Amino acid sequence: MAGRHRERPLPRRGHFALHSDVVMPHLSRSVAGLLWVLLVATATGCSLFHHDGPRQVEEAAYYAPTPGIATSGDEAPASSPTTTESMLTADRPAGPRPAATQYPSSNAPLLANEVLSDTVLKNVRPPEQVVTGTVGTTTRTALPTSRRGVSVGQYITLGAVMATVNGTPIFSNKVLHTLEVALAAKARELQPAQFRVVAADLIRRQVSEFANSELEFAAAQKALEKDDRKIADLLTVRWRQEQVTAAGGSVEMTKRRYTQSGQDFDEELRNQYRLYMIRLYYERKIVPKIQVSASDMRAYYKANAIKKFTEHSEIEFQLIKVDARRAESPKAAQAKAKAIYDRAKAGEDFAALASTTNDDARLARAKGAVGTIERGAFALEKVENACWATPEGQVADLTEEGGNFYIARVTDKRSGSSRNFDDPAVQEEIKVELRNQQFRRLQLANRENLVKQAVTIEVPGADQEALDMAMQRYPIWRQ
Repeated sequence: MAGRHRERPLPRRGHFALHSDVVMPHLSRSVAGLLWVLLVATATGCSLFHHDGPRQVEEAAYYAPTPGIATSGDEAPASSPTTTESMLTADRPAGPRPAATQYPSSNAPLLANEVLSDTVLKNVRPPEQVVTGTVGTTTRTALPTSRRGVSVGQYITLGAVMATVNGTPIFSNKVLHTLEVALAAKARELQPAQFRVVAADLIRRQVSEFANSELEFAAAQKALEKDDRKIADLLTVRWRQEQVTAAGGSVEMTKRRYTQSGQDFDEELRNQYRLYMIRLYYERKIVPKIQVSASDMRAYYKANAIKKFTEHSEIEFQLIKVDARRAESPKAAQAKAKAIYDRAKAGEDFAALASTTNDDARLARAKGAVGTIERGAFALEKVENACWATPEGQVADLTEEGGNFYIARVTDKRSGSSRNFDDPAVQEEIKVELRNQQFRRLQLANRENLVKQAVTIEVPGADQEALDMAMQRYPIWRQ
């Protein structure tokens, strides 16, 4: 009707509605969380600036389309001189770049193991993998994630701000999206009360890992030289090329594959660049401090010689038990055992005998198999000794132990051996382990130092809201 104002319905909680003539944000917990963080920061004198220079925390910083990345096809916009360059520098501190810096094409032959040690590659993993231990691309359902390049009329879900680290927010939707596969697996195993406890722990740990990653990336931005940043660029270009090649050579197909698995290729590309920056940071800062001496290696060998460098002798055999308590008398039990022994010695199928004549129900079900036994580990010492004295494939002497009678047939024997410290392979194994141990201690100390210097603000109640969101999905994951 003319003259009447048509009101648009408010978007659902946690969304922004974008229209061509008006942008009307609904005050979700995400925005409320950011406002709360801003108030606390103001009260404490924190400007929420990036440590390398002023960087305002604004909505556009998280949701603007990424410059230079093709969003609807395989070709980058003509205005973008270098497709990967624009994306890789998005997270760097503001400031002019040296004009002489040139970035090579995507066929640069640089590999991660050419510039990064095995110690760093093993111990510095993406924050998405540390808590759950997952590796590679894992299929997830379409949980709402923060997407870039939103078109007019679309909705985007922010999720609650759980914490900010040096002005960078950690959103609940990213935490839950990362944990979804692990949470779904736990939901199928646990009842609601148990699941709630486990989910709360996973969420807390994942937030901590994201916070650590943010601090380490900021430290890398500040500490790494121009050449190291160039190496991070090259490694990221290489990774991007590998992903596109695996998808058939098409950027669009690559993005589609990631979307189908619940991920965003552009975001994964940025994450990969951050990971290489952090790894290079630890390669330069921590690895040179690692020192493994010969005395350290000998001490480790002495402490672990039996556990890690000794292969114990092992034996496998089938066993028949004749329980004297089930017979009329001990002599009757002995006579029964002798009859079974004679049948076994005559070549009758031992597995069939063990299944039909055994007084031990478990042994009967297993056709007499006792599994692999390390030397000296079997509860019946006389039976084990008789088996070790018997050639493989033969029936051991009839044995009495604890008032019962036993007939055994040896099926396999393996002699043990010890690996000497002088073995180069043993020394290399020890050296790698000690380097990893030192690295983890130094990494932990470095993280603690970064935390002390950081401005970290936790939003009250955000962890509970994330947990409630996980509990809402619990019935779906149980299916």
